[in-house]
Amino acid sequence: MDTPWAHSSGGAFMRRWVFLFTGWGGLVLACTLAGQVLPHPAMAEDAPYASDLSHMPQYAPAYHAMMQLPDWARSGAAVSAPVGSITLAGHAYIVGHLCKPHDCADNQMEVIFSRDGKGAWGLLTYKSGRTLYQMPFGSPDDVILAALHASYRANNPDSP
Repeated sequence: MDTPWAHSSGGAFMRRWVFLFTGWGGLVLACTLAGQVLPHPAMAEDAPYASDLSHMPQYAPAYHAMMQLPDWARSGAAVSAPVGSITLAGHAYIVGHLCKPHDCADNQMEVIFSRDGKGAWGLLTYKSGRTLYQMPFGSPDDVILAALHASYRANNPDSP
């Protein structure tokens, strides 16, 4: 089979795919797969890895700023109410709710602390228009994450 790509880089690979897939649909699929598998000339061999950017002076400040809680949540300078107690899987926890001063409806955080103070988990909630964004913190397991969501719903009964 003599094809225009048979003598270019990856020609044998393409011939095998064309053999397996017949017709125009198969040819398009084979070309698409080859384009994703074969080296692409636009990929530079010396391009940095994404993890390298977090250490480069040009990108490190933005990277570290992205990884932080908002000031109102990080500093604890938030509107809040007295904490409550919950029991999950036989263990006692403290649960609380915080929100951004003068913008409580759109910026909230649920928190759960272990009674011994060795564990803390949170659920940061941000609303933009009609879109709700939620991000867990502290790597909560499924039980604690469900409790964080339940706390959010209890503090926002009109929210979906």
